[in-house]
Amino acid sequence: MTDVHLPLNLNIEEFKGEQLRVTGDTDITVRTMLLKVSSIDGNTKLDALDIDSSQGIVNASGTAQLSDNWPVDITLNSTLNVEPLKGEKLKLKVGGALREQLEIGVNLSGPVDMDLRAQTRLAEAGLPLNVEVNSKQLYWPFTGEKQYQADDLKLPNLPAK
Repeated sequence: MTDVHLPLNLNIEEFKGEQLRVTGDTDITVRTMLLKVSSIDGNTKLDALDIDSSQGIVNASGTAQLSDNWPVDITLNSTLNVEPLKGEKLKLKVGGALREQLEIGVNLSGPVDMDLRAQTRLAEAGLPLNVEVNSKQLYWPFTGEKQYQADDLKLPNLPAK
């Protein structure tokens, strides 16, 4: 990946939306939306991305640099408002560097309780990937009678290629 040099600096101090409607296969009502972002000399900062919609709530913030090793540090928190995962809380953390090792963490709590950790090296041939999954109980389907169930699931450090 080469460095990206944007010809201008960008600063969105506050971009708000209220009562927005997105139509398509599934209509989504966005009650409120807030975006605060800046990019100065290739250093991008997401101060806030806050969305409250009929599908759920999302809050995200983070930084990324479009040069050197492309370091990133992004955090996203969400609460889903759709069946069968209504009330599910999702925490996503992405950190590290796109040219070196990228660390990904996902925590689910609610109808599904699970921790997932992954490491990858996007710039390396073969795209090495290590994944670790932990859950006290996973089952399918999420509602109604369980057809499949795994208790005390621990899949430590699974290398994938």
